[in-house]
Amino acid sequence: MENKNINILLVEDDEVDIQITLRAFNKANSGNNVFIAHDGLEALDYLYHRGEFQDKENYPLPDFILLDINMPRMNGFEFLDQIKKDPKFKLIPVSMLTSSRNNEDVEKSYNNYACSYIPKPVCYEDFENVVNSFNYYWKNISLLPKNDIQDNPSITSHRILLIDDDKMDQKIIKTLLCKNNFKEIFTAETGEEGVSAAKVYNPEIVLVDMTLPGIDGLETCKRIKKIQGLHSRVIVMTGLIELIDVAKAKESGVDEYCLKTIDCEEILEKVANLSSPGTE
Repeated sequence: MENKNINILLVEDDEVDIQITLRAFNKANSGNNVFIAHDGLEALDYLYHRGEFQDKENYPLPDFILLDINMPRMNGFEFLDQIKKDPKFKLIPVSMLTSSRNNEDVEKSYNNYACSYIPKPVCYEDFENVVNSFNYYWKNISLLPKNDIQDNPSITSHRILLIDDDKMDQKIIKTLLCKNNFKEIFTAETGEEGVSAAKVYNPEIVLVDMTLPGIDGLETCKRIKKIQGLHSRVIVMTGLIELIDVAKAKESGVDEYCLKTIDCEEILEKVANLSSPGTE
């Protein structure tokens, strides 16, 4: 039986729990490598090699993910849902490592394709036993899948925020984007929700409907463009191109605008153009 060192991504926001976990793995002397992400969004940045995780040698694709549930910005369930939709990561085994013993959380984890659910022990000695059992099972008994598509260029890592109050339009646009390998898509239904979501998710591309309840698409764009440290490209969508005041759109910081058609092909074209390498 193959006994190789495993690269583990620990997704955990509690610094005390992180140190306890690292201590237990170090004491086990298993040779496994443990990398840290502090919430679901940071874990996605790790997997897609963005930001501080761009160096693929120092931050290799994990063989296994240990995932907490309750975290800021993006919780464990949201993260699990994202990666299991992406063929690049869906085969990576994910085990929940959480203080929750709620049966609903257990069922939700398995329904979202977690491979196991480990309640965090209260006693440190029990935690050591859990880690020892984990190491023995995954290094000596179970085979891990080989990930041969980690550099597949057809999978895009662009994070997209879709702001639209029409649920049917949301579903159509999101489905189209997913079919064209845009996998990280977050949604909001009002301009105010969209601005808040932009602060949390830090999207590369924002798709915003022109007519929204509350603030409209142009005002939403203006507010998003003012968020410090955010460099989102914004596409305003409309059912009637006559509704777009070009001068006002430019003043609001709109990068592109397009017509909402039944097949949404123009939206896809605009997103693809803005996500192309070298596009500024």
